Amino acid sequence: MNIGIDFHDTLTYAPEFFYKLIWDWHTHDGYVYIVTGTPPSQKQKVEDTLRDMGVLYACRDILMGYEYEKSNMTIEHFHRMRDHKLKLLQDHDISVYFDDNPFYAHWMKEHGITVMMPCINPTYLEQFSKTDPFFTCHLQEKMFNFLEELTNNEVCKKP
Repeated sequence: MNIGIDFHDTLTYAPEFFYKLIWDWHTHDGYVYIVTGTPPSQKQKVEDTLRDMGVLYACRDILMGYEYEKSNMTIEHFHRMRDHKLKLLQDHDISVYFDDNPFYAHWMKEHGITVMMPCINPTYLEQFSKTDPFFTCHLQEKMFNFLEELTNNEVCKKP
């Protein structure tokens, strides 16, 4: 069984957990792939980070996004990237995928891939949303805010 792990804000959010998972998985029959939307022109940066984390050599490959400029990111970018990532997962026979972004997690599960979605804590969300205007993990915040708005009465209403 091959697994894929999203790089930004999944692996980098919980590096200790994924370090252990990657090295344990590496010693079994399946492969570990790092999946990122980062453009191929920036692959060296991703490799350097994975090397610093101590997991680069336990991974089968780094599956990169496509070339784009952050200044051109629209919702269309996310649609295109989800299709690109899905193809990468399918082409590499990845059956379990870890991703923090609900947009991608939902798409992958709709296409038969088992998705594990780390729940990112509010401190991390706040820290990165201030430093990166393209930070998308805040989508989780909207999921959990919706749940907090529900009351027991609303959840248990009969149709």
